[in-house]
Amino acid sequence: MVPRTWGFWTRNKLDILSAYLPAFTTASSRKARGTTVYLDLFAGTAEGVERDTGQPISNSVQRALNTTPAFTQHYFFELPPVASALQEGLARQYPTRDDYRVVPGDSNDTINGVLSELRERKLDWAPTFAFLDPRNLGAKWATIEKLATFKRRRRNKVELWVLCFSSAIPRVLGGEGDTSVGAEQVTAFYGTDEWLAIKEGRDQGALDATQAREEYVNLYRWRLEKVLGYRITHSFAVRNTGGSPLYHLILATDNETGSRIMRDIYRKASLEHEAMRREAAERRRIRREEEHGRLSLFPAGEIAAGSPRGVAPYVHEAPWVPYTG
Repeated sequence: MVPRTWGFWTRNKLDILSAYLPAFTTASSRKARGTTVYLDLFAGTAEGVERDTGQPISNSVQRALNTTPAFTQHYFFELPPVASALQEGLARQYPTRDDYRVVPGDSNDTINGVLSELRERKLDWAPTFAFLDPRNLGAKWATIEKLATFKRRRRNKVELWVLCFSSAIPRVLGGEGDTSVGAEQVTAFYGTDEWLAIKEGRDQGALDATQAREEYVNLYRWRLEKVLGYRITHSFAVRNTGGSPLYHLILATDNETGSRIMRDIYRKASLEHEAMRREAAERRRIRREEEHGRLSLFPAGEIAAGSPRGVAPYVHEAPWVPYTG
């Protein structure tokens, strides 16, 4: 299978995952006798490269399997064609590993069987981390709810790291004034039609595009906390080369230690993300100039590192309340 190409923001996202997973297994192992579970509901392919540089990027599956201390069990969910390729790739890379399973099919459906299996194996008490990194709005609220209510001891729910693709919602809905196209998909994503108030606020000019995106994220966080009962949520805005928001990464946890660790990781990642964004923008500018016969005197990385302007350190947000118009 041809490796997927990813923007610099994907590397930044996966670096956050790499920084957090060892902290999760280290803290959890002390309390759980070394027993931990990792769920990757949109695992993707085993190989990827950075779009601008061609450098290989280890995906979430590899980063999870390379985590030390290791998870006891890993489940990687993907649609059948990709799942088959992922299985073959992992068999080559990790020929002696028997602590993972690739689960073919739509994870919104196949999650039921895996959670039943974990219950049968008496692992419904173990510290569990679930990564949901879908394209568009692929993670349904019903799936989030199944994860949140899975564990025997509900005060320490499955920890979630979810990609909230708020910028995709206007496209899914089909444009301003039309809530019929894609409305069911958005409602399935939120588990409610409360998002309609945000859509109406945008259509009526009470919210601009940026405010609407933030409110879509706010609603998701509010429901994680108030409906599913997570004690803490944190969000991290991921931006493209031009600085426009692409999506938010939301951590939902009941653990104060995990919250503190991720808050620090987000703060560092925000600085790295901005530096990477500036470098990618400069690289593209240089490439355009070279295409027109003009050569740059300095490497993109050197130019990007020359000024800290535009760096916006991560700041923990206050608890959200739903937008009502």
